[in-house]
Amino acid sequence: MQEVVKDIVHVLQGLIEVHEQLIALGKEKQQVIGAGDTNGLSRVTSQEKKQLQTLVDLEQQRSNLVRDYFKQTGLVVVRKFKMEHLIQAVYSAEEKKVLIETSDTLRRLIDKLKELNDFNQQLLRMQLNYVDYSLDLLIGPVEEEVTYHRALQANGHSRLNKYDTKA
Repeated sequence: MQEVVKDIVHVLQGLIEVHEQLIALGKEKQQVIGAGDTNGLSRVTSQEKKQLQTLVDLEQQRSNLVRDYFKQTGLVVVRKFKMEHLIQAVYSAEEKKVLIETSDTLRRLIDKLKELNDFNQQLLRMQLNYVDYSLDLLIGPVEEEVTYHRALQANGHSRLNKYDTKA
């Protein structure tokens, strides 16, 4: 196996490890969100930031190694490439097999992490909505303007929630 391909596989394995750690942190985040533990959420988020920086560094290494491989083989360096481009460019069957296996594993982990992050985002929204609803019950809804409140509602304006986001 060529040295550059070995290095690419090594970086891909590092990316797999980081994604596995991010998935574990995502599962831990679910628990702290469910428990309403803001300190725990802050701690997990801090750990995620560290892992994301490692992920960015590994991704930069991978990109540089792939560019080096394309230069060594005399192929045109593609600005935005997918792993399939690299797999097609590799001549050795053994190298192709290893690249396919590691990239498939990484792709599955990325998909799992996306699903987990989407679920955690929904869970956070539900928690914030619950807090907002509870505050409304305790202190009443926020009035925009005392004088013009009904006029605003007649024109289609509704109460703004402080957690509203543009979708």
